[in-house]
Amino acid sequence: MGNSETKFNQYTGTINDLLEAKSDVKFTGSAKRTGDKINATLGVEVKELSENLKLRVLLVEEKVKYPGSNGMRFHHQVVRAMPGGKDGTAVTEKTVKKPIEIDLAEVRKGLSKYLDDFSATRPFPNPERPMEMSHLTIIALVQDDTTGEILNAAQFPVEGK
Repeated sequence: MGNSETKFNQYTGTINDLLEAKSDVKFTGSAKRTGDKINATLGVEVKELSENLKLRVLLVEEKVKYPGSNGMRFHHQVVRAMPGGKDGTAVTEKTVKKPIEIDLAEVRKGLSKYLDDFSATRPFPNPERPMEMSHLTIIALVQDDTTGEILNAAQFPVEGK
């Protein structure tokens, strides 16, 4: 805690400069929720292709109230799913349009199984499992898997209920 302000200033000094940099990757997109179904469309425009560009997509919940063992009661930007998986989708054309369908009932089912498996070896101090799935956002990023660099990222709020 005593070092937090120094670290915050160090990190934001680096990050703020990167946020101002121009990117050769542009995004468009939208996401709509109807009940437990989310339909999204992402557009990616890349100025110059390289061999190992990947599009990765995350479904994120803005805030989850859960008193974890770390003492934090609220957790922000909680990743709920990665449509397309952790390996992402290869960007092989300069313009890509990617439709995404997410079934929140399946996401909850997968998360419950993961938590059941995990708690079999290491029980949670609080058995509550908040899976409201409200205030969702789709985050898209293009990453160069050779260097690990994220070339650009964008977020699209999920509209509807």
